[in-house]
Amino acid sequence: MKISTIQRRLAKARRSSEFAFDAKLNSEQEALRKHYGDDGAAAASMLDETGLISGLVDEAALIALYSLGEHWRKKPKKPAKNAFAQKVRDAAIPWWRLAFGLDCIRYKEPDYHEVGSHPNYTPDHLVNRFIGETAIQLADYYHRQTIKYPRGNASRSKEHDALIAVQAASSPGFAKTGLPSRYQQHLKIAEAYRKFESIRCAFSDVAVVQLGTEAFDLKPSGGKATKHMKTSSGVRHSAELVQDYIKRLASLPTFGPWDRTTEPVRAIAMARAIHSSGSHGIAFTADLTSQSLGMAVMSERDTGSEIQLRLRRYLKKEFGTCPDFYFIVERGLGQVPHLHGAIDLEPTKDNRKRLSAVLKKLSRTHHRKETGRWVDVDPLTTPARWAAYPYKHSLTSRSKWQLYSLLRATQSLSRRGQAEWEKMRQEQRDAREVMKRIDAAKK
Repeated sequence: MKISTIQRRLAKARRSSEFAFDAKLNSEQEALRKHYGDDGAAAASMLDETGLISGLVDEAALIALYSLGEHWRKKPKKPAKNAFAQKVRDAAIPWWRLAFGLDCIRYKEPDYHEVGSHPNYTPDHLVNRFIGETAIQLADYYHRQTIKYPRGNASRSKEHDALIAVQAASSPGFAKTGLPSRYQQHLKIAEAYRKFESIRCAFSDVAVVQLGTEAFDLKPSGGKATKHMKTSSGVRHSAELVQDYIKRLASLPTFGPWDRTTEPVRAIAMARAIHSSGSHGIAFTADLTSQSLGMAVMSERDTGSEIQLRLRRYLKKEFGTCPDFYFIVERGLGQVPHLHGAIDLEPTKDNRKRLSAVLKKLSRTHHRKETGRWVDVDPLTTPARWAAYPYKHSLTSRSKWQLYSLLRATQSLSRRGQAEWEKMRQEQRDAREVMKRIDAAKK
């Protein structure tokens, strides 16, 4: 996600008829002339520079949008249980008052109290106040319009990731420098695996060189180019998709040694290690209640480590031994804290039921009467895609969780992941060998 993309979206929202920027501007000019005498008349004249003012509003709205992401909380959809609870919810402090330290609401009548509360975008404090307040309104309007869509929260989380990277001075200590270049490279690798993982899994029993040779029709005997390829189970896939898989794998940044890897690719290697075992593994998602998260935060240990310790203890009690597992903590804008992970268990109906009970105990929902969907367990079918999925907005998750590392895993799985990583490195070398043969055949 690029900052320029967010800026264009904000500008488009400002120009919308529903936001009515021109009407706000005209209303402010009338109020300034009516309430502020000569100073107000001068400020109103400055607001005639519509192009300049709108540009400053867009620039300030970008800062306000970042602050919104840091302070905004999603309100529950369910009605309050009683009138007092509803009154408390209605009296919640708006995000913009928390972010900018505003003590009053000035959207109806001009108020000297807020003059100068915003950064100085222009020498005139009255003009500056209009720019700051309109920017807050624009950020709020854009955010609420975006989250109406089915994937709106996910989109806003990706935007917040980009904003955290550029708002270094306002970011937490673990996010001040953004993401290291190597981490960003590994995020690209994870994103690529999300796209071609289904094809890789379909032909996982075929060596990459052999697969590439068949897909690109490099057989010495020649003949008609292959249009479809069959897996060992008889399922047909387009040769073009297999070619795309080989090309993408070869063009990715070089897979270095294990000790230079970061979380996104380590999670992929661990998930693949689980899937390649005899059990094939179970993928799980678990939302954490405030009680469960509070227990972890109040612990003397790191929050993620405390959750890992509790999960290991519950698994050992349920299964007699603790199977290998990993999980990634995630929390986008408007999301409850939750975990995505996988565990080295046979995905039988009984195992999934028992694992679900363990995760409900971890999330502190095992005694709740409501039928909310707090836990999901399914067979692990595309391990790399599942492991890469939680890293779609890693900076936002770091900021919300107050954690530097989002990945937790058992030590034995980490060792198995290292061995699987070496297989992945060989797969990339083989893919590059296939592409070399293609280039040689063209000459």
